[in-house]
This record gives sequence, C-alpha cells and structure tokens, in this order.
Amino acid sequence: MIDGEKVSDTVGKVNDEVAVGEDLRFQERWWIVERALWVVFLLVIAAGVSGILGRGGVFSRGYFAAPDGSCTVEYERVAHFGTPLRLILHFNPAGQQQHDFALWMGRESARELGFQRSIPAPANAVLDDDGETLLFPAAEQHGDVVLMMQPATFGRLHLQLAIAGSERADLPIIVLP
Repeated sequence: MIDGEKVSDTVGKVNDEVAVGEDLRFQERWWIVERALWVVFLLVIAAGVSGILGRGGVFSRGYFAAPDGSCTVEYERVAHFGTPLRLILHFNPAGQQQHDFALWMGRESARELGFQRSIPAPANAVLDDDGETLLFPAAEQHGDVVLMMQPATFGRLHLQLAIAGSERADLPIIVLP
C-alpha cells in the first residue's frame, strides 16, 4: 500500500476466490504441443525397443551365411560412434571341413569401422590391395570367432566381407553419433 491506497487486481474474481487469469486460446495450443511431444516420445521409445537405435531388439542384428553353410556371421546393423562393435562368426559343426577357414574384409571397411582384433587371433593374416584375409585353422572351427571393431566415423557404412572364397557381400551398418 502506497499512501493508503488499496491494492487491486485487474482480473475479476469468481465467487470471491483468488483470481487466476487464463488464456484459453494459448492453453489449447499448448495442449496440441503436448500431444505432439507425447507422440514423439512414444516413437523414440518404440524405436529403442525394436533395436533401431542400437543393441537389442529385432532390427539391430543382421546375419550373413557362407554359401556352403559352414559359417554364419552375426553383425550389428546399428552401431554408435566410438563404441565397440562385434562381428561373431558361428561355425556350423555339420558344415565343417578339414581345411583352414578364410574371411576377407575390405580395406575401407576395416578403416571406417575401426577393425581392432579377432578373438581368438587368426593363424595368419594376408594383406592385399583390396583388403585383409584372416585365416583360421580347421582345429579352431569348433567355437565362435569374435571380430572387435570401433567405428571411427558415423553415417551409413558398408562392411565388405567374403567367406571362404564366396562372392563379396556388402553389409550395411548405420553408425549413430
């Protein structure tokens, strides 16, 4: 109160209660924004659960098989920049042969996807102009071989592989930031 003046409210009171101003037009627009954000959040949750955003879910893994059925490659279709990426070679005991197993990987694939190591280590590795061939002895074909990578860039990359002399396969991998 200044000089005995009474403080007044510019918004009218209803039933002698505290008056709260409202802008119904603004409120309705805000409700529309809220509903749109709910839809966006639900889509992000659904994408995460389905595997579109990374590990886990139906869409996160891809498979590639050797033509003779001796090996299947399980790879991650969606990866994240700077985080480990695994490629798992599953050897089929029924399709095993008594000779060494060869896996060829393209040079650009190895560079962009940051090939680091193989567990267990290959018996031999041969470099050529196009890429690298990893040779695994027949004795080690009873288990899985894991190739570890760490993507050095993001975007849509292509993993170029060939198993045991088959035609080269171009497997798409999306690397998210």
